[in-house]
Amino acid sequence: MFEGSKTKAWQVAVTAKSLSEAMNNVFLNHEVSSSLPKWLGWLAPFENCVILNTDQSVMEDKAGFEGVLRSSNGVWIHGFCGNVDDFEIIGVELLDILQGLRIAQRLGLTRVYCQTNSFVSVKWIQGGVSHMHHYSNLVQEIRKLLDKDREVSISHVLRECNKCANYFAKLGLGCPDRLTNFMEPPLDVIPLV
Repeated sequence: MFEGSKTKAWQVAVTAKSLSEAMNNVFLNHEVSSSLPKWLGWLAPFENCVILNTDQSVMEDKAGFEGVLRSSNGVWIHGFCGNVDDFEIIGVELLDILQGLRIAQRLGLTRVYCQTNSFVSVKWIQGGVSHMHHYSNLVQEIRKLLDKDREVSISHVLRECNKCANYFAKLGLGCPDRLTNFMEPPLDVIPLV
């Protein structure tokens, strides 16, 4: 079925679970009024897997980015945020994913499931881009980290699915450094973790 593919069984299982939940919501809840609120939230990955959530925020001439690494139980592992000037948002999104995967590698995390709200980034990372593309180097660096002897995958999620990542992205705008690491969650984030 996946002949010649580097797709791991657990990646297929994560995707299948996500699709199954989406299908259940569509077909089993078809009688639910569309005027009712839809509850979205962070979903834990499979056991013994770390989840990396990334998000970005833009304000005037500055962009903030962030990442949060949590265990399959939702326990904080590591967080980071930063900012860049003179940006295109897609470049910030790719930089954010690259930073998170590099940190996960430095921490020795071998099963990482990256979730980002950037559909275009996921598309480019999974499908590749021309070597002449403006962001080819960033995409290739991310693809190298995905291809290493680790179980790493990436998928798109709605921003509303991770309030913790969204909070950090806004924090990144005001970060005094280009990159700040958090070994412990800031007090304001604890209720969101």
